[in-house]
Amino acid sequence: MEKLKKVRPFYLILLLLFYILHHYNRFFGFISSAQIILYSIILFLTGLCYFLLNFFYKSPLKASLITFCLMSFLLFFGPYHDFLKLIFAETVLSSYKVVVPTTFIIILLFTFYLNKRPDSLGRFSRYLNVLMIILCTVEVFTLLFKAKRFMEDHNLIYPELSMCNNYTPLDLPDSTKPDIFYLVFDEYTSNQTLQDVWHFDNSDVTDWLSKKGFYIIPHSKSNYNLTPFSISSVFNMNYFDGEKVSKGSRVNELQATRSLSKNETFCILEKENYLIRFIAPFNNSIEKNGLAYYFDYLSEEQLYLATFFGRFKKDILWNFRRLEVDQPGANPPSHTKKVKDLNITISKIKGTTEASIERKPKFVYGHFMVTHEPHIFDSTGRVRKDFIADNEPFKTYTQQVLYVNSIIRDLVNYIQATNKRKTVILIQGDHGYRNFPSRTRTYDFPIFNAVYLPDQDYNQFYKKMSPVNTFRVLFNHYFYQKFKLLPDSSVVVNQL
Repeated sequence: MEKLKKVRPFYLILLLLFYILHHYNRFFGFISSAQIILYSIILFLTGLCYFLLNFFYKSPLKASLITFCLMSFLLFFGPYHDFLKLIFAETVLSSYKVVVPTTFIIILLFTFYLNKRPDSLGRFSRYLNVLMIILCTVEVFTLLFKAKRFMEDHNLIYPELSMCNNYTPLDLPDSTKPDIFYLVFDEYTSNQTLQDVWHFDNSDVTDWLSKKGFYIIPHSKSNYNLTPFSISSVFNMNYFDGEKVSKGSRVNELQATRSLSKNETFCILEKENYLIRFIAPFNNSIEKNGLAYYFDYLSEEQLYLATFFGRFKKDILWNFRRLEVDQPGANPPSHTKKVKDLNITISKIKGTTEASIERKPKFVYGHFMVTHEPHIFDSTGRVRKDFIADNEPFKTYTQQVLYVNSIIRDLVNYIQATNKRKTVILIQGDHGYRNFPSRTRTYDFPIFNAVYLPDQDYNQFYKKMSPVNTFRVLFNHYFYQKFKLLPDSSVVVNQL
């Protein structure tokens, strides 16, 4: 018994340290300070569990060991459950109704066994101390490695910025530089795809744009089939390391998202004294625009989703929320937010226009989620009453296209009427439609792509031009650069 009193259960504190370090290292530089609240909750639950068990057993060692077993289950339930599903192929043996009670019974029997054999309790506690010290040491070295790499790439998927670093702006007056409006409509496919798949004629809007002086790129395809990679490649005017894309890593996806506001194009525009507006639903380093930030969940939810509570909420509780949402007249908060964000985006883009030329030139990036699921609008822009029960976005896609076309008309008319005459307008889809009833990647890439240049000189544009060359052409045209055009290709991103 005296030997047991000398054993100190450091493993309980080290378990929490390992949990925090492990997840922080997985998403180094992307874990927000707000997650400290979650750490505080975990620490409180651990302390409460230990206090209650120590009060019951009158033994710090027993209380620590049982708390360790319970907290290990709660904190690492996600990987544990995934492992069981891999072994039992998602049969009933890997279901919650089997896994949860069985695990608690095993913990109960294990602690009962150790309670009857004090020597085993002491040996196992010493083993856990050594194990957790080793694991935490590994994570500390990983942290140092991650910090060193962060100093090199700043968590950007394309950190080199070689074009901008070698860029020397010409001494051009700001008044001669065009304002640039880059309007992206998420998942807006090409006219040809609409005709071939939906038998939908979308020529009305392209004919209208042509009359307004636009050049339509009829056979344009996105360079990637996932938004962060697609738009980052546009702004970086380049392709990414194939390994980063093929793995489909959440971290690489976050790096691509961060590169939406730190990239070659923005760097060059800043050298040209441009004012940059970022009116897109992504976390960025330029402005807080009041929109929902897509892809933040990739880091923020990972810590939570590894726990029992996070997995239970994701796998089980959503069924009960669905029942509540399906009540007549109920609008999910996310859909209400989507409507609000659309109105904010349109309003903010219109608010950037200025007729005066005695100012800094502007670059305005606006991103619209209308054609992306969920499809909550009808063709006139009214919120549909039947969208909750609709599980087939393929059938409602063309209604979103019709509404997007009305937004395009509205914005083009407004920009051309209220902004200075020398204004470039780019209208693109970031990727094609990806939710066909029979899954095929053939249509992941064709996109809507139209460009307006005030001088109507479209000699450098061509029918199969992909977005990666968009700003290479613009900088060659307006800033007299000699950027070479890249081969047009489309790369599949393997999503997790």
